[in-house]
Amino acid sequence: MARPTTAVTTHVTPTLKDLQRLLHHCDVISINGPSYQLKNRLTAIDRDTDAA
Repeated sequence: MARPTTAVTTHVTPTLKDLQRLLHHCDVISINGPSYQLKNRLTAIDRDTDAA
C-alpha cells in the first residue's frame, strides 16, 4: 500500500503540468470586484447566525 503523501504527490503532478500547458497559450485576466458566491455564502452565514 502506498503512503498517502506519495499518492497525493503523484496525483497532483499531472494536473499542474496540464494547467501550465493551458496557461502557456492563454491570456489570464484578473477580475477584481465583489464575488456573487462569497456574497451568497456570507448571507447564508448571517441568516444561520440570526436563527440561532
